[in-house]
Amino acid sequence: MESTNSGQYDDDSIFSTFQDASPGVQYGYALFKAMSHMLCIGYGQRPPRTTVEIWVTIISMLLGATLYAMFIGHITNLIYSTTSSTRLYSEKVLMSP
Repeated sequence: MESTNSGQYDDDSIFSTFQDASPGVQYGYALFKAMSHMLCIGYGQRPPRTTVEIWVTIISMLLGATLYAMFIGHITNLIYSTTSSTRLYSEKVLMSP
């Protein structure tokens, strides 16, 4: 892995190691790059370099995105249920004689 003057790995040298690899390895690297860009995750000086590291990183990104979506969904549901129960309580109190 080549290093540039700033101490960071050269992305082109990482790409060249996967350029002559099998289609499965190339697909894994492409999926890793696409997901890390979509999820705004920067790996800086220590990107995954082996196929196993790439697939473990992909699985951890998917797991993290799923857990984050579940958390946001639960918070939204909590806010919605609190709002609807408050609305129902207010309606019952105002309608009682």
